[in-house]
Amino acid sequence: MLYLLFFITVLLFIATFFMSKGDLLSPAVLLCMVFLICMGFALINVEAWNIDYHFKTFGIMLAGIGSFVLASIPFYAVELNADVGANSVNREYHAIRPNNKIVWLFIIVDIAITIIYIREVMRISVLGGNSMGLAGASFYYRNYTSMNSDAESVSTLLNQFLKLSRALGFVSIFLLAYNSRSVEKNKGCHSLLLLVVFGVLQSLIGGGRGLLLWYVGMAFSSFYIITMAKYGWNKRISFRYIIIGMVTLCVVLVAFYLLKYWLRIGNDVNSGFDYISYYAGGPIQNFNLYIENPPSNSHRLWGQETFIGLHSTLSTFGLEQNYNLVYSANSNLEYRWSGLIALGNVYGAIRRYYNDFGLLGVVVLQVIASVFYNTYYYRIKRMSRSNRSMNLWPILLYCVLTYHLFEFPIDDNLYKSFLSFNMFTTFVIIYLVYYLFIKLHVRPDGWRGELRNHSVRRAFRTGMSKMLSTSYFFLRNSACAARPLL
Repeated sequence: MLYLLFFITVLLFIATFFMSKGDLLSPAVLLCMVFLICMGFALINVEAWNIDYHFKTFGIMLAGIGSFVLASIPFYAVELNADVGANSVNREYHAIRPNNKIVWLFIIVDIAITIIYIREVMRISVLGGNSMGLAGASFYYRNYTSMNSDAESVSTLLNQFLKLSRALGFVSIFLLAYNSRSVEKNKGCHSLLLLVVFGVLQSLIGGGRGLLLWYVGMAFSSFYIITMAKYGWNKRISFRYIIIGMVTLCVVLVAFYLLKYWLRIGNDVNSGFDYISYYAGGPIQNFNLYIENPPSNSHRLWGQETFIGLHSTLSTFGLEQNYNLVYSANSNLEYRWSGLIALGNVYGAIRRYYNDFGLLGVVVLQVIASVFYNTYYYRIKRMSRSNRSMNLWPILLYCVLTYHLFEFPIDDNLYKSFLSFNMFTTFVIIYLVYYLFIKLHVRPDGWRGELRNHSVRRAFRTGMSKMLSTSYFFLRNSACAARPLL
């Protein structure tokens, strides 16, 4: 049945590819593409993992993929009937160079955040049993904080600063992609790469590699949309860029594997291919194993697995009393073995929908997601084809949100993570960074955007002064708290 599911998904990919006029980032095309990659890894390991795909699993998976594709068809019909060639315009991009002082100020702040975060991770990892010093800090910190709802974690203030670092990375990637298509030979802003590096580094210190994949997916989305918008969506991505993308993906996968020696102590999988297979193809088989033997404690709360972020938000504000009782089941699903092979605890987004709401819930949630992403994406296409100036903020936000589509066969992000107060504050911080970097930028002709207005300049200086004073007291107090461990 898995071979049949793969074949049908290939047909859906081909159909959506042609209906979207070869648009690789069209939501349904992207969803089918990443599913094919994950199914491919699972098929390669059919014998090693002893995969016997059940008809029920096949039907649920097909319903999940098919409902997303079917909800996309009306958008393709509107796009096909639109007179695109008559309305589209070619754009000339000019490099956006953030104020250099602002960039370097954030780099200094990022360095301070990284140092303080290392101290905090070291301190908390000891509570989780770390006896290896810095070498085991990330592993023990992640295990301790992710499996225990009562575990001590970093302070709320430090958590907000970590969101700032993540936001700096998102906006920097978007600016680098935008400037790469500008008419100027000197693109500038190479210092923005440091902000991306610090964002990834902090994620690794905390024991996670998800942000690395998120950044890569966002970089692809940003470069693709900006390139297509420049030529009125009448250009096709050249073979050269496809090769660059494939090489980049291979480099990221190798890095993902090598990082296991730091972040996954005790993992005995030596083959890089096997290791990537577990992460990419494992969810396909794990969902099959879930259908065979579902857990008994997975229905304590409404939407227990799907709306984790929403339950966490309600718990934070004292409106949810039972969240801690199912915390481990919510954030970390049960581990599965396929024969003698440990496939981990990742099942894909469809498992969460089906567990909470059944087959109808899978279809409804997929239709909602499809309508949301298609509406957003095709609005961006229409906006970029018009003669009006292009607003970059909706494009930046969409590129951040595409992480759900890239990760869908592995896990859900739209309902589980994006619908939460934590992610709302992240989006707010991303916009503030966007405003500082893009709205208050320095153009090639020397014009300094809205900073030219003296009242705005004073307001900006006041805001930065407050941020620095807050950072000073935060760093001083955190350093004092962490000093005994170093």
